[in-house]
Formats: sequence, structure tokens, C-alpha cells
Amino acid sequence: MVNSADHFLLHFNGATGVDDLQSANGNIRVNDHTVNIAAPASAGENALVEIFSMSGQRAYSQQITLGKLTQIQVNLSGIYIIRVTFSKDVMVKKGFFR
Repeated sequence: MVNSADHFLLHFNGATGVDDLQSANGNIRVNDHTVNIAAPASAGENALVEIFSMSGQRAYSQQITLGKLTQIQVNLSGIYIIRVTFSKDVMVKKGFFR
């Protein structure tokens, strides 16, 4: 085997998907067309909510103020990645919208 900068090694055992990154500061749940963000420790903080299609296109983006439980209605269907970014943390969840 040649060890050179022009070569790389592929590993196929272990990477089977993307894990949801849940935060100690809260979590994200999806129910039909509603995104529920529970972040009681961060209530009152500004946050950016972004929803991405599985191909990486941003389908939704909104700046919000977090409450103990924040609900956002979206008109999407299918599987999406939801990312909530705020000063202390980033939460990411894969969700299915009906």
C-alpha cells in the first residue's frame, strides 16, 4: 500500500446515518406540521430556527425568542433537518412532517 497525500482510506463500518444532536439545554419534537422546541433553561433568549431538506436546501428560517415551550407551524411535508441555534447551544433533530 502506498502512503501518499494522493491516497485516502475509506471506512464502511460504522457511519450509517446522522445522529440527532440533543442538547442538555432542551430538545426538539415534530408533530404533523408543528415544531416544538423545549428549552426552559434558555427562555427569553433569541434563537435562529432553520429547517433544511435532506438535499441541504434551506426550506425555513426564522429568528425567534425562546419560551419554555415554543411552537412553530410550518407548511412542509417529508423528512427535514431542524436546527435551532442560540447563544449557549445548537440543537439538531431529524423530523418527519406529514
